[in-house]
Amino acid sequence: MANREVFQKNLVELMAQHGGNQNDLAEYVGVSKQTVSAWMHGNAYPRADVMERISSYFGITISALVFDKQEQMEESELVYFFHALPEEGKMKLLERTNELAILYGIIRSDRHDRS
Repeated sequence: MANREVFQKNLVELMAQHGGNQNDLAEYVGVSKQTVSAWMHGNAYPRADVMERISSYFGITISALVFDKQEQMEESELVYFFHALPEEGKMKLLERTNELAILYGIIRSDRHDRS
């Protein structure tokens, strides 16, 4: 499922769970009601700064907005395992993560070399 579809599904569910309305959300995040409607119908996707305000409105993480429940569970497990590692293990995991990010083009190797 694409990010826009997952976000749309999660937003609709959150609005129903919290009993919120489009006007309140729009006012809180600083957009028009039409923009919120477009999100809820899967016709638009918010910018990162707006996504932060939406997550704040619901009191959740951005991950809870943009990932499906299975991906959220996997992310939670990764965080749990990371915190359970000793410091040496954390450092090795972060090094390997950087290597994979470079390999898959998520970050450029020249950017990594400067840090």
